[in-house]
This record gives sequence, C-alpha cells and structure tokens, in this order.
Amino acid sequence: MSVTGTTAEKTQLKFLSKLAFKNPAEYLRLLRRFERVVALSKLSYHQRALRKHGLRVHKEQREAALLCCAFAALTGDQTYEFASHEQADYDAVFRCREGNLHCYTLVQLKEVVPSHLDPQASIEREVSKLAKYADSEDLVVGVFVKQQGTFQLRQMNLPKVKVSQVWAFGALSPDQTRWFLFGDMLSEPTFTEFAYPS
Repeated sequence: MSVTGTTAEKTQLKFLSKLAFKNPAEYLRLLRRFERVVALSKLSYHQRALRKHGLRVHKEQREAALLCCAFAALTGDQTYEFASHEQADYDAVFRCREGNLHCYTLVQLKEVVPSHLDPQASIEREVSKLAKYADSEDLVVGVFVKQQGTFQLRQMNLPKVKVSQVWAFGALSPDQTRWFLFGDMLSEPTFTEFAYPS
C-alpha cells in the first residue's frame, strides 16, 4: 500500500500538518469504556449507534480510528495517527512517518448499514456513489461493513471509480474484539485480521 502526500500542494500540506492528530489505539481504548455503559443504557438505538443528528461526528471518528488501526496492522507501522476533518471529498486524514517525513492520506468513509436499516445496502452500492468524484485520485475510501453474515468479497463486481484505493473493514466477532480489512479492492486485494485495541 502506497501512502504519500507528493501530489498535495504545499499549502495543503501545511494545513494538514496543523490538524489535531490522535493515536487510534488510545482513542478506541478510551471509547470502549463508554461503549459498554451506553450499550446497557435505555437510550434509543439511533442514539446508541451514534446515528442521531449531532452524534455523527463521533461515529465517523470511531470508524476512522478503526480503519487507521487496520492500516497499522496491515503495514506493521505503529506511527499511524488520524484526524477527523470533513472537507470537500474526505472525512479524515491519516498520518504516518517515513523516516523524518510525515505522509498524509485523505480518507473518505462510507458504510454498508445494517440490514434492518436498509436490506439493499451493499459494498457495490456504496462504491458506486464514488462516481461523483471526478478527480480524486489521491483519495482512499474505507467502507465500514455493519451487516452480519458472510460476504463473497472476492466475487464483487465493483464499478469503475476515480479514487486511489477502496478498502472494506468490519467486525469478525460478535463481541467486536476481532476485525477484518479487505483491499485494496481496486487492485489485488488481501484479507487481514486485526484485534480491537485492548
């Protein structure tokens, strides 16, 4: 997986360097404490799942942190950090170190919602929404799979899109301790398992 910032202009790199980056594992460990309390609460499903208006930013931060941890597991690079920033066609920015330099990755987050919210939701449908991005060749897309069951990941017929990479990720175990990363789905994808930070 190539992660570079070589095509970004100097002004954009300066802007990205000033974002508030977080360690994804530390963020998820802290979040896990609150998730257990919320899961046992009497809040509505939409509140517990961070689907209520005003909670979306927290949902996207969690997804960005999970995908960032997945990339760290895939590459063995523990310098990965993330920052949430909904700007034009990206929702988050990942940062890692290569020698003395920081490399940035612009990330767009998509979601295959649970079947009870949309029985027709699929990875292919989410990827097809990327067709509106005419010039996003540096954009990495992470599709968060929230549906239970098995997916024939290798047999999907994805539409052609002008983005750099497409990755699918989601929970493998009901207790969400084991996760998967599958991609890059636009080239020769591989399947990687990783653990939720403990």
